[in-house]
Amino acid sequence: MEFLNQLSPFIENAGFPALIFAIWYIYHQSQVKTLETIINDNFEILKELLETNQYHAANIKCFIKRNQQAYFR
Repeated sequence: MEFLNQLSPFIENAGFPALIFAIWYIYHQSQVKTLETIINDNFEILKELLETNQYHAANIKCFIKRNQQAYFR
């Protein structure tokens, strides 16, 4: 309630559009934080996949250098 008491004079002076902007701004900030966490999680997953692919590529190169047949599972 203290937040609303502090916000009340601002709403009276600026009007209803300011209230809409404040609500939109708070919502936008929460969405940005959510998207940042999703992007960071996806980068971690992609980094792990890249490491796995590099390991398999190195393994295949080793078989090619030894002129052996690689059996893939």
